[in-house]
Amino acid sequence: MVAIQANFAKKITFATAQNDAAILHQLNVTNDGDADLEGLTLTLTASPPLLETKIWPIDRLASGGELHISNREIRGDKDRLFELSERMLFDVTLTLTQGEETLAAETVEITALARHEWGGGHHMPEMLAAFVMPNDPAVSRVQKEAAGLLERAGRDPALNGYQSKSKSRSWELASAVWGAVTARRLTYAVPPASFETQGQKVRTPSEIESLGLATCLDTTLLFAAAFEAIGLYPVIVLTEGHAFCGAWLQPKNLPTSTVEDAAELRKAFDLNEMVLFETTLATGPAPAAFENAIREANRQIREDREGAFIYALDIRNARGRGIHPIPSVTEVIETSEDGLDEPIAAAALPSKPSLGDFDDDVDAPEPETPAERVELWKRRLLDLTRRNRLLNIRPSLGAISIFCPDPASLEDRLADGKKLRIVTPDVTVEDDGAPDPALYRMRTGDDRHERFAEEALGRNQIVATTDPKSLEKGIVQLYRKARAELEEGGSNTLFLGLGMLRWRPKGQPEGTAASAPLLLAPVKLTRGSALSNPVLQKHDDDTVFNLTLLEMLRQDFELEIPELANGLPEDDSGIDVRRVWEIMRRRVRDVPGFEVTEDVILSTFSFAKYLMWKDLSDRTAQLKESSFVRHLIDNPRDPFPHGATFINPKEIDRTIDPVALFMPLNADSSQIVAVHASAQGGDFVLEGPPGTGKSETIGNIIAHNLALGRKVLFVSEKMAALEVVFRRLRDHGLGDFCLEVHSNRSSKKGVIDQLAAAWEQRGAETAEAWAEKVEELRRLRDGLNDLVRALHTPGLSGITPRQAIGRVLRHGDSHPVDLDWGPDLGDDRVKS
Repeated sequence: MVAIQANFAKKITFATAQNDAAILHQLNVTNDGDADLEGLTLTLTASPPLLETKIWPIDRLASGGELHISNREIRGDKDRLFELSERMLFDVTLTLTQGEETLAAETVEITALARHEWGGGHHMPEMLAAFVMPNDPAVSRVQKEAAGLLERAGRDPALNGYQSKSKSRSWELASAVWGAVTARRLTYAVPPASFETQGQKVRTPSEIESLGLATCLDTTLLFAAAFEAIGLYPVIVLTEGHAFCGAWLQPKNLPTSTVEDAAELRKAFDLNEMVLFETTLATGPAPAAFENAIREANRQIREDREGAFIYALDIRNARGRGIHPIPSVTEVIETSEDGLDEPIAAAALPSKPSLGDFDDDVDAPEPETPAERVELWKRRLLDLTRRNRLLNIRPSLGAISIFCPDPASLEDRLADGKKLRIVTPDVTVEDDGAPDPALYRMRTGDDRHERFAEEALGRNQIVATTDPKSLEKGIVQLYRKARAELEEGGSNTLFLGLGMLRWRPKGQPEGTAASAPLLLAPVKLTRGSALSNPVLQKHDDDTVFNLTLLEMLRQDFELEIPELANGLPEDDSGIDVRRVWEIMRRRVRDVPGFEVTEDVILSTFSFAKYLMWKDLSDRTAQLKESSFVRHLIDNPRDPFPHGATFINPKEIDRTIDPVALFMPLNADSSQIVAVHASAQGGDFVLEGPPGTGKSETIGNIIAHNLALGRKVLFVSEKMAALEVVFRRLRDHGLGDFCLEVHSNRSSKKGVIDQLAAAWEQRGAETAEAWAEKVEELRRLRDGLNDLVRALHTPGLSGITPRQAIGRVLRHGDSHPVDLDWGPDLGDDRVKS
């Protein structure tokens, strides 16, 4: 039986065709029959023909075999898709044939969207950037009016983006665009339900201008287009049932095109790097002031609204990924003769706030000296601003506040291996029948609350200061995030913060205090099933002090705390929590705005960049013992003098003896060259797109160098990459020689067991067995090379056997004539 498995995009549109978005994600053909199949053809057709026909010739499909087709490029018919004014369903059929016989067929139904229809966040989140159309004629008119507003207010009318290198000027440009759009007195239209995930038709800027009608997504795309046209970097924010817009006040980007963590926006907003505003407040007969729209947008990204946040889209990042605007349609709805030709009465521009110039790391000149380069790397690694969760964290779904009258006892229970359940406060009812809100605040001094929390801790429970619904959602979110980060990065990131330092940055007024956790006790959430609530217990790692906080205090406040930098005071049950708090209180007693509180918070924190920063700070000289690191620090612009030497791939068989290569995994000529070079000295970078065999090459490099008696350290940012290589080596009998220090399953006993297994297996394979394998490999290789050589060596007739075969295939239908060339030509006889 032959089967076709295909995974198609659910929706396509003109924008996906224009931007080469993948239509066919996966295509496999399997043969479960008893016989091999040869001469197959796989054909893709669409009805109506919105996709181009695609044909894959398949030479042979072995019995029990599965073919993964990597060439999955399917092109949409751009002309037909551009003409669609309504969505429609169409069929895509994959047919596998052998001659005239159809062996298998598979039909899938796909939705083709209208030209100006976006497919929603579930199907094409990044593709929303294609509907930001800065070249639409209406955007030019918005630009002109914005410049006029600036000029009438006595300000610079140039729409010059970031050229002034001033965040205040960027804010002023954004406010001018706001004024130009609000002057159009647009009417707000209610968007369709669930548009943020399922999509909707969008109006182009010209259609918005002509109709005077716009949904929240329409106005958001209009503002984004105007910002892009004047040189600002726009950001689009999608929440449940809503969309609004923003712009970077300095040339920066979000980490990726789409970001699902609202904290990224809050950090940029709080540091005056970005302005966000509610676009629907620009509609109606009396639009709101720009400052009011900003306040409303800020409210929508608050931590208590995180449940409604879906994602933010960075348009500049999306452009960098090749997502370009769809073309404007010149035909727009006719306006009245006295429509937009009339002067537009716009509101006065607001006063420009004092936001300062761009940050020092924006458009900074390239460092010239080794010390400047190291200092730049350190600044980029260690964020000592309030953007860093280790220096500023507030309760939210991803940071659950815990009410505990005795945190020291809580730490002791964790150290003893107790499993703790997280519960919400007990709920009592006031006389009027309404729940008492004080029960959820916990810091009111009510003894009943403390009694409840103390009794709960005695039952191995801790109390979260939130409601049951938010707790359930937050715990599951933390459980999934911590597990994903453990699987990806190999290290635990879930901690219980014991005690907080409330601090205020230098020069900042009261009310700008931040809270940084002091002690970080590593914990893990476990649950028996998907329906059970997770329980909290101690992780195998040690409790540590917040070293990022110590470094910030040293750099920004010249405050040294040596008692906590090198080891922590302990009691009979682990860390002496109250002694740590006492040390901190004494050290910060005379610093205005500083206070140590006994708050407890459960959240995720990462120290990876701090550890890299620590290496650069403390071990620069030792790191420079590596010629590669020394080159990057001292003279990165010069050619690297210690690069590896590579042989010509065509010379492999003549220059490398098979006995000198130890490669258990498949490899082509370029990969063999890399494996050989890895043992010859010198440094090199191995590059290749996904699916080109990098993990196999790394596995072969490790095996080859192990066989040569070397030690190999394999590191990766993602744990999955380590797992893939380790699994390949293990499957080929080399697992016992790999010390799995990256795994979260590693323990002292596990390391000892791995060392014991390697010791016991050290004589399992012999040099004689390897020599036999190599001799067989050499015989097969030489035989194949002899065949190739014979095929390309001309005989006495002057042609090669390959040329003769080609002529026979080309002229095989002509009448053959036997020509006897005589005994001198030996077997060189051809038919022509």
